[in-house]
Amino acid sequence: MLVGSSVLGCHKETVLVDLSNTQDKTNLTKATTHASSNEASTSYNQGIDLHQQGNLDKSITKYRETIDVDPKNAGAYLNLGTIYYN
Repeated sequence: MLVGSSVLGCHKETVLVDLSNTQDKTNLTKATTHASSNEASTSYNQGIDLHQQGNLDKSITKYRETIDVDPKNAGAYLNLGTIYYN
């Protein structure tokens, strides 16, 4: 049983996921992927803003955060490489 896709305000002990249930696996994967996608997108966009402002140290941090969450984000690698190249 999946108890909601958001666990804000819940104690980790009260959130139960039955991974033997295929539907719960699918729901959990979708919720996790969506949250990760949003987090990666936010970090990436912040990195771009910081990069354009010339704040390279902070933009590097944001691009690395993006890569940690979404290792397939080519834009983050490209922008990070551009900073190091320059």
